[in-house]
Amino acid sequence: MLCPLFQNVQTEGEITIGIDEAGRGPVLGPMVYSAFFTTNTEIISTMGFHDSKILSRTMREKLFSDIKESAVCGFSTRILTPSYISHLMCGPQKVSLNEIAFGAVRDIIHQIIRINQRKIVHIYCDTVGPSGKYQMMIANEFKDIKLNQITVCPKADGLYPVVSAASICAKVTRDTCLDNWIYEERNIQTRKVGCGYPSDIDTIKWMKCQYDPLFGYPNLVRFGWETSKRIIEEKVPMKRPFPYQNKQDVVGVIQSKLFANKGITELTEW
Repeated sequence: MLCPLFQNVQTEGEITIGIDEAGRGPVLGPMVYSAFFTTNTEIISTMGFHDSKILSRTMREKLFSDIKESAVCGFSTRILTPSYISHLMCGPQKVSLNEIAFGAVRDIIHQIIRINQRKIVHIYCDTVGPSGKYQMMIANEFKDIKLNQITVCPKADGLYPVVSAASICAKVTRDTCLDNWIYEERNIQTRKVGCGYPSDIDTIKWMKCQYDPLFGYPNLVRFGWETSKRIIEEKVPMKRPFPYQNKQDVVGVIQSKLFANKGITELTEW
């Protein structure tokens, strides 16, 4: 996970928080979680924030600049690198993507509370999972925030301006990461990776081209995605160590090869 980005509000008052992510589905690049918070929701509703997916890149970057220049706007961002995600999802103690996502949300809220020391009016959060369960998880983690102060729902980035603003922060941050990505590998043939989604032909073509049978994928790739696994299987098909279906067949082969000159009574059982 890369260093978090943080900007505090410059005005007094209680804060309202919106939380959203960018890059949950792609097989390439980081997943970015952002929280946007403000002391003045009335001003925020007039700043033109919308779901980042329906805005042009130019408009997203312009609105992100507005956020950074406004005294009533603050944000906190977590950049979860592909290597970090792969380590958790593919390690001995496998962690689901939902657990990784909630960990990022939890850390962001803790940081805002620790730095601001202000009362939270409400938290609005976008989710792709069970809304009620996610709401309870946040309430259980933050005892001073009541359940009715937490709203979790799908497509919240199109319903609440504070979540729309968080969506913009997350998307601009992810785009910047992709544009300036530093590869650890030296044999990168092209930076034209497509949009990063498994449905993108250019993305799949790049992954197949860059896959190394010894070292695997470049550090831009999430190893835990089914797309990554499928390409590995196509490149290096997994084979059974021997074409026998049961133990007796295997025992028979071992006996015939290792003990061909021995009598049957000399064979030990195992």
